[in-house]
Amino acid sequence: MKSFEFENFIANMFKKMGYEVEETSISRDFGADCIIKKHDDKAVVQVKHYNLHNKVGARDVREVLGARGYYRANRAIIVTSSYFTREAHEQARGQRVQLIDRDELDDMLKSY
Repeated sequence: MKSFEFENFIANMFKKMGYEVEETSISRDFGADCIIKKHDDKAVVQVKHYNLHNKVGARDVREVLGARGYYRANRAIIVTSSYFTREAHEQARGQRVQLIDRDELDDMLKSY
């Protein structure tokens, strides 16, 4: 699956979870691939389609934090086909950033 296909796949997963999904433009997305809304919850979602040897780092967390502010969302989510570095977990802690790695994504896909 190519990166843009993975982004569409994740957007569709959130739709099946009952979210209203707005996909951002491919360029100038300000760090968010889509914006999801349900009731009073608004989150920016960054999707990283990486191989297992390439982990998502703290820089990506900082980027999605910027997107959260830009789109005036109350939280942020990073979904990856890989895993997160220890630094990414530390950066996300206490920042209303949910990190979804390949294992958690697999569990979510089984539910939806």
